[in-house]
Amino acid sequence: MASINSFNRFAVAASTAGITMLNPPEPCDMMTPDEALVLAAYLVSMAEHESEFTFDQVLDAVQGA
Repeated sequence: MASINSFNRFAVAASTAGITMLNPPEPCDMMTPDEALVLAAYLVSMAEHESEFTFDQVLDAVQGA
């Protein structure tokens, strides 16, 4: 299994006001699928404990859309 680069490239951060990306991608920047999964993991890890939904519930809704 390959090693996962979990560097917080987009500087995802949470505060009492919400979640933000301090270094968001430029509008035309492409990211690899691996980079997208790492970004998603940062967002989920910061959002799930504050949300009324679980990640699995949201994933099911998105994949069923």
